[in-house]
This record gives sequence, structure tokens and C-alpha cells, in this order.
Amino acid sequence: NIRNCGDAVAQAAASCRFKTGAELVCDELRNGGDSLKEAVDKLKLAVEECMVEERTVYLAPLVESTVNPMESSSIALEAAGASIQQRRPIADVGEELYKCACSLEQLAMAIQQFDVD
Repeated sequence: NIRNCGDAVAQAAASCRFKTGAELVCDELRNGGDSLKEAVDKLKLAVEECMVEERTVYLAPLVESTVNPMESSSIALEAAGASIQQRRPIADVGEELYKCACSLEQLAMAIQQFDVD
């Protein structure tokens, strides 16, 4: 789902080249947000599954640490698309994209904790 989100954002960026691409950009950003929301649901399920088996219980807090940043990035990316659709000021769109980027950075740091070198 994270990859699907990346594809949607890349498509939105490519569509920015066209003056008529605003609606497509909105849709792609919002689809990216939806992909991340689906990933949140899968992460929550993964936490539950980790708790079932004794050998994977230690993974639950690690997986759980990815849920909030993933959810925040989902909300912010969807809000960026909605801001464009609502013709809000470009600063509002930029703020939502910045929030998404910060959340994705937190997600990356949480994922690094999985490395057990």
C-alpha cells in the first residue's frame, strides 16, 4: 500500500505539468491517502496477529509504532488533495504536504527500529 501511495503521488506530480490536470492531481493525492489508510488497517491487524503467538509478541510494539505516523500521513495527504479541490490557498496545500512529509519521516524512523543488526 505504501508503494501504491508512491505511485499515486508520482502520477499527481506528473499531472502537474498540465493546466487541466488539477482534478487528476486531487484524485491521485486522495487515492494516495486512501492507500495509506488501508496500510494503517493492515498494520493494526499485524499488531493483533503479533500478540497471538509467543514468538512474535516482541514485534507488536515495533509494528504499533508505525501506526500513528502512517495514519497522520494518510490524513495529511488526503487533506492536500481536498485543499486543491476546494481551491484553498497554495500555502494550505503546502502545509498539508509538509505534514505528510514529517509523518513519513517519523514512519521511516519507526521502520528503522526493525533492523536488528
